Amino acid sequence: MIAVIGGIKIKIEIKMKLPEAPKQDNWAAQLEKELQQEDAFEAMQAQMRAEQQRFWQGDGNNQQTGIMGQVSMTNGDEDEITVTSSGCALNVAKHLAGMGDEVRLITVIGTDPLGLAVREEIRAHGIDTALVRRIDGQTPVHFEVKNFAGEVEFARAGEALHKELSPQQIDAAGETLAKADAILIDGSLPQETMQYITEKYGDKTKIFFDPASRAGGAKVCGEDETGRAILQKLYCVLPGRVEAEKMAHMIILGPDQLQAAANYFAECGVRKSIITIKGGGIYYMDADDEEGKSVRPNRVLRFAETTGAGDVVSATVIHEMLEGADLRGAVEAAMAAAAEFLAELPDERPY
Repeated sequence: MIAVIGGIKIKIEIKMKLPEAPKQDNWAAQLEKELQQEDAFEAMQAQMRAEQQRFWQGDGNNQQTGIMGQVSMTNGDEDEITVTSSGCALNVAKHLAGMGDEVRLITVIGTDPLGLAVREEIRAHGIDTALVRRIDGQTPVHFEVKNFAGEVEFARAGEALHKELSPQQIDAAGETLAKADAILIDGSLPQETMQYITEKYGDKTKIFFDPASRAGGAKVCGEDETGRAILQKLYCVLPGRVEAEKMAHMIILGPDQLQAAANYFAECGVRKSIITIKGGGIYYMDADDEEGKSVRPNRVLRFAETTGAGDVVSATVIHEMLEGADLRGAVEAAMAAAAEFLAELPDERPY
């Protein structure tokens, strides 16, 4: 049995059928050619501010030419609106259940209609909801407005309920966690809760950590005393590149930096490190090895939106390791699963 602990949220995404703002790279290169470096930087900043103002407010003569004017005058019939249940813990739990694993999801939802809908979806995937706690309040929501190129122009999130994932809630799930073959925790958990879980179960159970975001990675930064204490008890970390930067407190631009980050995690006590690279590729290292290795996909996605692939990697790695695969075998299986997940995405610039 696998215990998955983390926050869930409702993601509301609106992709607007509106003219997009001119892209920075349409004029940045020209400015660099025409001006000295310092002057070009100032000119770029001014141009970016002007384009941002124009996109939101219009050209100054007609407010309805900007996005705010468009919002007020259109009925949105042409917009693409999607509402999905999301969050690293929920996604990983779904994938694990789909692979036939017995999963216990430990999370919180609100008493609002959104929370009830999420609970029913969890059940529909065959995941036990006994440890999904309902709390008075709003189920966490992440709201995004995107331009027609798929780029986020406006976003807001209300995820205060995740603070209720406290050590007390973990104690309520103590019997389940004591029997778990593996535990996954994600970066939405409060730092004190992560520390509580790793101190209580880290020496008994394999604990996997998926940061889920830059903010989640920052909670387990080795430069922080509490963050380092958490790292010392983790069996496997599963960050993306930018999340690994937060955790290792370094910039990662290439193979040398990936190796340095993996070495850092090993020095902190992590047994296995798996770093996913946006667009394609996984870097991995066992603490007993002198250097890490990379697995590359057959198709590198430069422009496609790859959100969700990291959750597939995390779930597959956990599943394969519990089935007895070594690190390389688990990573290769994860790469294949991610490639299948992304197979339908077009790899083309959207503008």
